[in-house]
Amino acid sequence: MKKSILILLSLVAFSSYAQEVASFGQEITNDGAIPSTDLIDAIGDQDSLTIKVKGTINEVCRAKGCWMTMDLGDDQTIRVTFKDYGFFIPTNSSGKHAIIEGVVKKEIIEVESLKHYARDAEKSDEEIALIIAPEMSVVFVADGVLITE
Repeated sequence: MKKSILILLSLVAFSSYAQEVASFGQEITNDGAIPSTDLIDAIGDQDSLTIKVKGTINEVCRAKGCWMTMDLGDDQTIRVTFKDYGFFIPTNSSGKHAIIEGVVKKEIIEVESLKHYARDAEKSDEEIALIIAPEMSVVFVADGVLITE
């Protein structure tokens, strides 16, 4: 009887843990992930770098979860898109912790893309109208994402 109860408790504990982690895209693990606050230092002078990062999700595309931003500390964020538009994350993922694996790179974001992102984030027409110049940005294209509570 005691053995049955222990087995049942173990299964409940395992199933509740399994529900706290969601995987999207390519299957990844949390092994070797650096804190998002170290990402800018990690890329340094390189144009791109394959890397695994852990941090907090700030914002998610409200339309369908096709991008997110991750906190880098010091009031900085990085935009994360998903490889080949091949997967999305839940639109209610803001504030959750994530591990992302993929390629971080420096690139110029054109005005049309910046406006598209602003519309996805449900920014006002006035805010969108203020977007008039391209931006140099560090972006992340994720192959896989793990999200935890």
